[in-house]
Amino acid sequence: MRIQYPNYGKQLGWMVAALCVGAVLPLSGCVAIAAAGAGAGSVAAVNAGILSDYHAYYPRPLGTVQAAVLQVFSEMHITYVGNVKKNPDKWIIDGKTAAGTAVNVILKSTSPGVTKVTMGVGLFGNKTLSRQFFSLLNQKLGVQATVKAPSI
Repeated sequence: MRIQYPNYGKQLGWMVAALCVGAVLPLSGCVAIAAAGAGAGSVAAVNAGILSDYHAYYPRPLGTVQAAVLQVFSEMHITYVGNVKKNPDKWIIDGKTAAGTAVNVILKSTSPGVTKVTMGVGLFGNKTLSRQFFSLLNQKLGVQATVKAPSI
């Protein structure tokens, strides 16, 4: 006589699947899919080594750098969209390329004579456009940017 035991493995798998569906069901379908997609996309971007922002420090005051950024926008045919003053030491300048890609430049005064410039192009960045931007900004400001804040 052979004894047959129930197959608990299959039952356990179905129970786990039902619990997962039950936990996600209260969320709107779009919210759940968007959250999963956003999480997976950002992890994939980080793992692939894709960076959307580039930054550099300039030994120049915030107002001087802000004026130079607007000149660089003009030369690169980036349409100025507007700016936001987050606080006295931080400005965000928004623009759009001719193709309609968003360009964000964040200026942060790290000391009275030093400004950190962070530039982002679109969702995944654009290395060529970023390099061109910083090269022109170096020319406009008459200094070479540094990756670390200069001691002033």
